[in-house]
Amino acid sequence: MLRVRGCIPKLLRDIEERKETEIDYINGYLLKESLRYRVNTPFNESIYLLVKSIEHSMRM
Repeated sequence: MLRVRGCIPKLLRDIEERKETEIDYINGYLLKESLRYRVNTPFNESIYLLVKSIEHSMRM
């Protein structure tokens, strides 16, 4: 998607515009279900925590 001229992913746009992202809807549900079914999702958890830390730092 980054190769398409003018196409910037929504998550990146939100971060650049210092807006709250949709990470809870995109990845939060998946993490909740992975805990429920005891499935490890380290990549998704890492991405979620990174985005949440960026969101937190934008509020300060």
